[in-house]
This record gives sequence, C-alpha cells and structure tokens, in this order.
Amino acid sequence: NGLTVVNLDPIEAAAEYREGIVAQYRGCLPDAAIQNMEEQLSGSCTVEIAAFNAFANFLTNSEVSQKYDFIIFDTAPTGHTLRLLQLPSAWSGFINGNTTGASCLGPLSGLGDKKEMYANAVEVLADAVRTTVVLVSRPAETPLFEAARASGELVELGIKNQMLVINGMLQEGTDSLSTQMYESQAASVKNMPQAMQKLPATFVPLRSFNVTGLNNIRALLTLGDVDAAPLTEREKPLPAQDTRSLNSLIDILYLEKKKVIFTMGKGGVGKTTIAAAIARGLCEKGLHVHLTTTDPASHLSYAAGEQKWLRISHIDEKAEL
Repeated sequence: NGLTVVNLDPIEAAAEYREGIVAQYRGCLPDAAIQNMEEQLSGSCTVEIAAFNAFANFLTNSEVSQKYDFIIFDTAPTGHTLRLLQLPSAWSGFINGNTTGASCLGPLSGLGDKKEMYANAVEVLADAVRTTVVLVSRPAETPLFEAARASGELVELGIKNQMLVINGMLQEGTDSLSTQMYESQAASVKNMPQAMQKLPATFVPLRSFNVTGLNNIRALLTLGDVDAAPLTEREKPLPAQDTRSLNSLIDILYLEKKKVIFTMGKGGVGKTTIAAAIARGLCEKGLHVHLTTTDPASHLSYAAGEQKWLRISHIDEKAEL
C-alpha cells in the first residue's frame, strides 16, 4: 500500500514529445515537410531531453511531490545518469544564449515553459534537504573507483548530499575461494578512494538468493542469519556442466580469425573485464588488437593495463556529436 511504480520509457516519451510539436502542423504543411520534421525530431537529443522531461516532472510538479512522502529514482549506469543530471543546466544555458530560434527539439519559442522546469530541477537536485544521492557499489576496486568518479562529478553539479551503499559483502570465508573473495573485498573497502571514505556508508551482506519479489526484498533488509531468510524459491543444486575457461574462448576466437568482437550485457556484469581479458589473451598470441569503448566511464585502460600490440581508445559520444 502507498507504492506507485513507474517505468519511464525514453522512446515513448520522445514519440509523445515529437507528436506534440508536429501535430499542430498536420494539414497545414505538405506531407514531405511533416516527414522531414519527424526525422529531425528523431535523434538521440530528442530522446534524452524527452526522457528528462518525464523525470523532471516528478522533481518539479507540486501536485506530484505533495502526493508522495518519498520519490526514489533507480537510475541508469553512472555515465548516462551523470549526463542526464547535467541536462537541466545545459539546456537552461542553451535557451538563454541561442539566437537562431531553433534546436534539435524544435522551435525555441515552444521551450519557454521548460526553462522554468529545468531551473527548478537544478534547484531540487542541489537541495540537500530534499535530495540524497545513494551511490551503490560492489566491494571491489573498479566499482569503487567508478563511484568516486561519479561522486566528484556530482559535487561539480552542486549535488553534495551523498551516501554510499556497498552491496554484496561476504560475512566470512568458509573455503579457499570464499576466503580469497572475503579478503579481496576487505582490502578494496579499506583502500577505497578518499572521497568514498568520507561518505556515510551502509554495508549490505551478500545473499544466497535472487532479490526479486516482496518476500526476498524484505529478506535483503533482515539482519541476522542469511539462510534463515524466507525464500520464494528454494535453491536447487546446479547440475554438473561441461564448463570451459576464458582461455578456451580466446583460442576459439584466435582460430576462427574473427575480426570484430562485442561484449554486451547489463551494467555491472563484467563486460569491460571480459573485453580486456580477451584483448590481452589475443595480444599474447602475437596479434595486434584495438580495444575501444563508448562507455562514458572509460575504464579500459584501468582494466587492461599496458600490453605489447594492444591499442586502447575511448569513443567520446559528446565529442563525436
């Protein structure tokens, strides 16, 4: 009771935004002109700002804010979230300084009402009384490094009210593997960047179940014995599998002489680590490899290190655009 869940669909938001601008010209302009307008309003710029409009409405709409005691945003991976939070300041400045009367969002004359909303959004985000940013990290070196980078950029945006949640902490080591993981986590937390050490921190234990469903979410927050937590689905022993190592994958890629390799998947699953490991493995076989990323975080150099015959680059979306 009292919980409302909303999924913001950026594509749908962009379509509604686009139709709101184009609809007033239907029947007045030739079909070719309408089609041209729709094409101009179909870029990533429109998608981003339309999604932000939906996001900002929760921050700035007084009716919405009075309806709820808390508004919680589950954000995209770090680089995309930082870009989203930079938008209100960027667009307020653009609207003030633009002299052409047009933008990738259509005529600027129609953006006057947005200017106040963007200004209010900046104010709410920077207000430590109303807004808290919870930086969530795994207890590992790279995620903590990424959290520190995000923290610094948020401070530059005026968003200083931050806290840290370190998720998936092992409570003890019971065999050689878990003991090594436990010691590695402890070392990563102890040596995390100074900026992170100054933040108030909460540690969440590693759970033995998938955190889905109300019972398991409650169990995540239950203190005490992890195994005593109620489960919606009991775990079963995994069947024996004929597993292969990463080295065998590198051997296959080497023999098949693939030219282009993509690592894909959800944020935080280890795409960068796997990409770096594959690149190093192929270089060790005497091949020349170019390792590149479009991730705003750009951790490839950090993950791969120096290697003969390996070239590393970062495709900066903002600079290319």
